[in-house]
Amino acid sequence: MPHIDAADLVARAVEGDQAVAAEAQDRHLARCAECRERLAALRRVVRAARSAPGPDRPVPPPPWLWPALARRAGVPAHEPPGPPREPGRNPPGATWRRRPRQGPPGGRK
Repeated sequence: MPHIDAADLVARAVEGDQAVAAEAQDRHLARCAECRERLAALRRVVRAARSAPGPDRPVPPPPWLWPALARRAGVPAHEPPGPPREPGRNPPGATWRRRPRQGPPGGRK
């Protein structure tokens, strides 16, 4: 039997004993050190990912970054952008609104 497909190894690493596994794969793992090592490495990755604290969120840049970038770009420094906004929502403090939809220029033909 050729080596176990990477997707099947990932499924075993993620799902553990609940993974749907073929008997042929079990027999292959018993004989193939390379596949056992790959599976062990994938299980370590899964364990590390599951033990990571909190949701994976970007860290805000240090306060000195924006002024340094502005100096290098030769533009006046300003406040860094705020957190991302929800799609379709105006940013806080915005006074603009979408224009009402208009028909094609010159009217309908």
